[in-house]
Amino acid sequence: MPVYGRREPALFRSLYPTEECRYFGAAGVLPHSRRRGVQLALIQKRLHDAAVLGCSLVIGGNNPGTTAFRNFERAGLHLIPAASVWRE
Repeated sequence: MPVYGRREPALFRSLYPTEECRYFGAAGVLPHSRRRGVQLALIQKRLHDAAVLGCSLVIGGNNPGTTAFRNFERAGLHLIPAASVWRE
């Protein structure tokens, strides 16, 4: 879903609902709209949308140390360490 600012798309987002959990899918801020607080506002809006839908858990993924990761932390989300082991 594109979000517009000044007649041009500024970002995109997705939110995948299940019963009590929301997965924050792909999202991004277009280069001309970066460094303006757009991503943090998007995360806060997605959290609000999830709460309105009755969500008790949100899940998303980012690499530690990235701007996106720091914005998730600024929005009040916390890392829950997990490991996946794949075997053939």
